[in-house]
Amino acid sequence: AAGQFDREYVTSQLKCQGIMQTCEVLKVGLPTRVPYIEVANVFRAKLPAPILKLFESEPDRAFVVAILWSFEVPAEAYKCGHTKIFFRTGKMALLEKVLSVDWSATRDGEPLDQWLGKRLSRFLIRGRWRRGFARVRTAAILE
Repeated sequence: AAGQFDREYVTSQLKCQGIMQTCEVLKVGLPTRVPYIEVANVFRAKLPAPILKLFESEPDRAFVVAILWSFEVPAEAYKCGHTKIFFRTGKMALLEKVLSVDWSATRDGEPLDQWLGKRLSRFLIRGRWRRGFARVRTAAILE
């Protein structure tokens, strides 16, 4: 009705549309968002097949987080959503630096694709080891 405001109804509508989550993200200072698929596609085009095979069962989110970890982007600079990565104000330059990497360069005496492949493998192995360790520890505590 005109002039009537049903707070519960409006709140439920905003939640269903994802507006509440968007407002929370913007409120904590994460105004820049980039879909995982955009970042992942840039690196999938450049990395060798054996490295990509390691990540074929992983979601794009894990692949992008591994890339950011490999290039030592601080975890405080971004937050991960369901489909997008959110960057804090002024931190988008870190992603742009990663995306514009010189593929003909070397890092630690290795071609960039080999160096990055090793870093991505290490990230994946560490994550799997940590998850496995947590499961074993949880099982030991529950027994």
